[in-house]
Amino acid sequence: MEMIMNRSILVDQGIVELLKLYPTIEQQIKDRTIEILNPYQVSDENIGGGSAGFISNPTEQSAVALCEDEVLNSLYYVEHCLDDVCRYFRTREFEYDKFVAMIENEMNI
Repeated sequence: MEMIMNRSILVDQGIVELLKLYPTIEQQIKDRTIEILNPYQVSDENIGGGSAGFISNPTEQSAVALCEDEVLNSLYYVEHCLDDVCRYFRTREFEYDKFVAMIENEMNI
């Protein structure tokens, strides 16, 4: 399933697509976090040279990258919203699959 890129797509995708995304959202969050924390790095060919010219704080850089990533924030937002919807229906002994089928039928999908 396609990863959500930003919150504006929430409106375009529709509730059914978001509900179908729910079972995979946790894995998508994990995958995106790994991508952010382990970016591709070009090897340094500066052999025996001086310093890089900036102060490095990898922990701070990782924290900022995670907080500012729009894709990751969108995934968390979708997960939070869908958790609320599923929690609502679980308290009423309503099964997730039946809920998705009901919405699809209502929208004639």
